[in-house]
Amino acid sequence: MSQSAATASAVPAQPARLPTLMAAGIGGFMLSIDMFLVTVALPRIGADFAASSELVGWVVSANALMMGVFTIAAGRLGDILGRKRVYMFGLALFTLASIACGLADALWQLIAARAVQGIGAAAMWPGTLALLVQAFPVDQRGKAIGVSGGIAGIGLLLGPVLGGLLAGADSWRWVFFINAPVGLLALVFCAVGVRESRDDTVTRQVDWPGVTLISLALLLLLVGIRQGAVLGWGASPTWALLLSGAFLAYAFVAWQKRARAPLIDPARCRFCSSSAISALCRSSVCSLRTISASGRSRRDWRSFRRPCRWRSRCWSAVRSRRSMPSASAWCSPSPAPA
Repeated sequence: MSQSAATASAVPAQPARLPTLMAAGIGGFMLSIDMFLVTVALPRIGADFAASSELVGWVVSANALMMGVFTIAAGRLGDILGRKRVYMFGLALFTLASIACGLADALWQLIAARAVQGIGAAAMWPGTLALLVQAFPVDQRGKAIGVSGGIAGIGLLLGPVLGGLLAGADSWRWVFFINAPVGLLALVFCAVGVRESRDDTVTRQVDWPGVTLISLALLLLLVGIRQGAVLGWGASPTWALLLSGAFLAYAFVAWQKRARAPLIDPARCRFCSSSAISALCRSSVCSLRTISASGRSRRDWRSFRRPCRWRSRCWSAVRSRRSMPSASAWCSPSPAPA
């Protein structure tokens, strides 16, 4: 009897699978439905605050930017600090930020609350899959992920319809208030039935310089892409943002090779150290020079032929990963075709 009891105590407790499935599924449902609820309510929000469509667009962009910037860092923090802890933090932050969005009295308050909501969503996204992988065995894992994805897919179907009903019936604020009971339900399932898990193969040290570099790089790149659609891809602020983001991304890769606790495996950065990245940077510099020159004569289509040849050579180098010529060879002017 004592031997069987000792054996039973040595076996780790199995996590409650149904609460884990519900916590991950409801969290994904909330993230999916929020996307369409807010999009449908944008005209009412703009009319209420008497704001232009460009300013109202930041209600969606601020959330998407923060989600894209902090997802990588949140996934790594979940491996180190605990996936359940980070997922619950994201759930609580998303729910509280949704309430703040509904209580906003000015457009800047709504945009700020949406940015905080995006940080909470970034903390949730990695956990929706990581919790299921930890709770279910290999033979049941695919079915669990499919069920969770189906629950999240219901949010994609209900989002436009429910958003139109909520925004048209009374006020657009209910588009955000509806997240409060859903978030509380997911928090209950997560607190009761989800077992804590973390990656024991990684050190407990957090690579804060790496987190800062990748977050700033993604922020600049995403803002640059958005500004490119608004100001135009030839605008100087657009290229300044994109090139700054690319430089910080390259600095992040270089830092990962010397960091004690890197965010990503340095062995996966071998391609980033090849001459292909150098070629891409040189192609970006040459394209920037060409766009600046084309601003003086936009009808001179011959000025676009050389950067097209540069981009073709760059793409060939990316595919073959061969050594590239020096920067002066890439950016030196060549005689224009007749």
